Amino acid sequence: MNFLIFLIFFTSFSFSSLIFSLNFSFASVSEYQLKIRWGTTGTENGQFMVPHSMAFDPAGNIYVTDMNNHRIQKFTSDGEFITKWGTKGNGDGEFSSPEGLDVDSHGNVYVADTGNSRIQKFTSDGEFITKWGTKGNGDGEFSSHAHGVAKDSFDYIYITDRFNHNIQKFTSDGEFITKWGTKGNGTGEFNEPHSSIIDRYGNVFVSDMNNHRIQKFTSDGEFITKWGTEGNGDGEFSSHAHGVTKDSFDNIYITDRFNHNIQKFTSDGEFITKWGTEGNGDGQFNEPHSSIVDRFGNVFVSDMNNHRIQKFTSDGEFITKWGTEGNGDGQFGLPLGIGSDSKGNIFIIDQATSSIPQFSNEGQFINNIIFNFGKLEDIEIDSNDAIYVTDRNKNEILKFSKIIK
Repeated sequence: MNFLIFLIFFTSFSFSSLIFSLNFSFASVSEYQLKIRWGTTGTENGQFMVPHSMAFDPAGNIYVTDMNNHRIQKFTSDGEFITKWGTKGNGDGEFSSPEGLDVDSHGNVYVADTGNSRIQKFTSDGEFITKWGTKGNGDGEFSSHAHGVAKDSFDYIYITDRFNHNIQKFTSDGEFITKWGTKGNGTGEFNEPHSSIIDRYGNVFVSDMNNHRIQKFTSDGEFITKWGTEGNGDGEFSSHAHGVTKDSFDNIYITDRFNHNIQKFTSDGEFITKWGTEGNGDGQFNEPHSSIVDRFGNVFVSDMNNHRIQKFTSDGEFITKWGTEGNGDGQFGLPLGIGSDSKGNIFIIDQATSSIPQFSNEGQFINNIIFNFGKLEDIEIDSNDAIYVTDRNKNEILKFSKIIK
């Protein structure tokens, strides 16, 4: 099952992990148009008070965390209301400002009940199954910033707890398995870990943000290796080197915003190459924000303050770039998130212009999705390449579909 998780931490709209990608098959380009929108401000069925995150189940139904209504709502892929569950509280099935959610391979729904410092699990129809977690620092307890959730191929759940400085692992039913990490800079210790990704073998890579490094562990938390120190040399990172992605060979790419570069490592942390310096020339960056890797190993980088996208080979050889500052076709105000559909078309989240410009894989402008967005909170692409957007300011969901020509 393919579904996408967006771990978005907002100060003034910070797309810290807004990266979406699907498998590529370069066959054609497609334009998009608004198909349907639903939701208004309110508490009734299909209304929202800050829709936060979305996830799809195997049947294509969509689940939305309705944060300030303290509930989950379920819809068909065309926005028809199916069911809802949750009220404000701390009992079973109750929520306090739920944020992230995910759906496993069996259709069960996991909700990060942020205000209650716990995870709750439900059937696809909202029937409560189990919960785990309370506020604290013991086994199965979480801080208020335990919103880094990853899932492996066996549906084990890993929680990155930033302020408890640890990783916790659970079964899909919330049974505590193990945890690792304490505050510090020694092996297996963390200083505000930001997020984690899991490779095809179940190894866990953690961006240990304030220690300026990456740590790698087995699925049970046994330390394997670490790399990185503070600096700007090979294998060194700034405090904003938490854009982590991997390719099909499990090579690791780090987008380092304040060092203005991309670094590539083997899965064991061996430095392979890096590219980028501060500037506006080909292969230079001005605070790169996000990156993705396609199935051919090409790397696309949102070069935020240069108002452009750059494309490289897997070893950092410059291929092409596109974009200048502005609000015309092919221009950007502030490009943040970057992603692609199944045809290899590239989509950019432009915060400044509240738009989603679309390009071919080679950077040819195709279309600009503009719909007077308020504030984009989450974006998902389903298996049919339809694009769903949660607009937290307007309390609505918008679905864009391909134009059939």
